[in-house]
Amino acid sequence: MPLIQCHKSQLQQVIVNLVHNSIEAMDTVSDPSRMLPVKTDRHASDAVMIIAEDTG
Repeated sequence: MPLIQCHKSQLQQVIVNLVHNSIEAMDTVSDPSRMLPVKTDRHASDAVMIIAEDTG
């Protein structure tokens, strides 16, 4: 996969927002085994996928 140029702070903010939204969704669930796995994967040959799967 080729290198790309991006704004580090903007990419960090996207990830922070994903995690924050997932945590807020999980706050509504009383199950103590809440989890927030975050995965990255290559999507096609020219994209990256970030997946946050909350249990909320």
